[in-house]
Amino acid sequence: MRSRGTPAAVLICSILLCFPASRAAASGSDDPEILFWSGLLGSVFDTAVEILGPDFREIDPGSVQSTADRIIWYPGGLTLWFSSTGLSQIRFDRSVQGSAAGISIGSTKNDIRAVFGEPWIESDDSLYYNLPWQRGPVRLRCVFGSGTQPGLTEAYLYRVR
Repeated sequence: MRSRGTPAAVLICSILLCFPASRAAASGSDDPEILFWSGLLGSVFDTAVEILGPDFREIDPGSVQSTADRIIWYPGGLTLWFSSTGLSQIRFDRSVQGSAAGISIGSTKNDIRAVFGEPWIESDDSLYYNLPWQRGPVRLRCVFGSGTQPGLTEAYLYRVR
């Protein structure tokens, strides 16, 4: 799963496939995929680009009222936020293709719960999961639409400050 290709699809599939195993990680599992992808958070810009590829666009952090030092967006639906300490947040949007563990953009809250269990926090439009990954804590936020698009619309993986 570490191959190049559609960066967003590769990354979201890897994270979603590894997420159920994160329960095992909490009890001491050394799953290499979990360690690899959780290790992406905190990585420096050059490392992330080497892994995900050079086909990105820069976003001015000020234009989106962000305190990030650098933001990059991949056309496949992946956005990365970098701070002085490295990669701090990964966002997957509606453009992400593919699925993992039966979960994809468009999945319902019940689909997510069936795979990941009960969330740490639930709001009208989001489910939050705490992940006890290396150098954590790490959080996964699944955001849901309403009306004609009630399923999963975006997901954020980020290190809690």
